[in-house]
Amino acid sequence: NAFGKILESRLEATYALPQHHFSVTGAYHLVDNQVYFDTLGQAQQAASTLSVWQLIVAKDFALGAFHLDNQLVFQRSSEDFVRLPALFGKHSLFYLDDWFREALRVRIGLDLRYTSAYPSITYSPVIGNFHLQDEQLLPLLPLLDAYMSIRVSKFKAYAKIENLRYLWVRQPTDADGNVLDLSDSANWRLYYPTAFYPLPNATGFRFGIRWRFLD
Repeated sequence: NAFGKILESRLEATYALPQHHFSVTGAYHLVDNQVYFDTLGQAQQAASTLSVWQLIVAKDFALGAFHLDNQLVFQRSSEDFVRLPALFGKHSLFYLDDWFREALRVRIGLDLRYTSAYPSITYSPVIGNFHLQDEQLLPLLPLLDAYMSIRVSKFKAYAKIENLRYLWVRQPTDADGNVLDLSDSANWRLYYPTAFYPLPNATGFRFGIRWRFLD
């Protein structure tokens, strides 16, 4: 396709109070000739000008070794070919301290992330790209992880339990408390970061280490 050049302009301003661990950012994006992939996976170029505005609010709290970091993003797109959730939130509650005369740094916490309901894009392995879809509306469904990390000099290690909600969401029910028929995929309570690509319907475990050896 003989597409024209994409021209993007961005204006951003931030007001921050570092002593209060607070910041608010406003961003405005203006894009001409945006290229996207439609619901059939075919490349298209927009004839209209795309504008996207974002408001990002961040506030961190600390009480001794306990911390609560918060970030909220409000955003809106002027065109349907750019799919964005109106609200994105991330909250981290954690304990951070140095043990054994500051020889061991320990961090233990919970991460919560969520987006408001929106018709997300999906991925096509045929074209190797993301494209629009109108079949699935991603619901507001939070994702909760627990983790622990340690650091001793040049050695780091972490362990993480993902999708904690599945520890207690065993039998999904409707508003009246009736158990849903799981033979019908419409009743599955899965977390979809991208349409038609759910995370495993289980609680997962990850761990890793990093150890630098220097001569």
